[in-house]
Amino acid sequence: NSEAMQLLGLAYYYKGMWPEARENLERASALNPKCPGIDRDLGQLYTRTGQYRIAHEAFDRALSLEPKEPLNYLFLGGLFEQESKLPEAAGAYLNAANLAPLWNEPARQLGIVYGKLNRLGDAYYYLGRSHLLSDEDELAIADLERAIKIAGQTSPRGQIIKEELDVIRARKR
Repeated sequence: NSEAMQLLGLAYYYKGMWPEARENLERASALNPKCPGIDRDLGQLYTRTGQYRIAHEAFDRALSLEPKEPLNYLFLGGLFEQESKLPEAAGAYLNAANLAPLWNEPARQLGIVYGKLNRLGDAYYYLGRSHLLSDEDELAIADLERAIKIAGQTSPRGQIIKEELDVIRARKR
């Protein structure tokens, strides 16, 4: 049963038992080669164990089967980060954020990667979005205020951020 093998592989993965996780996930994949979830899990495992080439192959298979699954892009972004390919990581996280605009994790990861890229305005903006999506309004306001200082209040981006801040502040009243 591929599902049982996948679940056992994940259990081993979360226990840090990489060889056992790999054996079970690869067996699950052999039993059900058209399951994007198994390929996604394999991609995570290969990323974790530093096997980047085959991690890309696994994510490519998952994306070909489920091109609109935000988890595929989120985990692919993690692979790119491990490889120090930060612009590619930002692109993958942006795809995840666009596919799941109400999920805080892609926005958080974007904020982190943009910080590493020294794009501080974007970093604060996406960290603010992440806090907002997590119902952490005070943290969101603080980060968005930092973003607006960098973008400039009169810039088009600054105007958009100002409008978002106004909405957050209005709902707090």
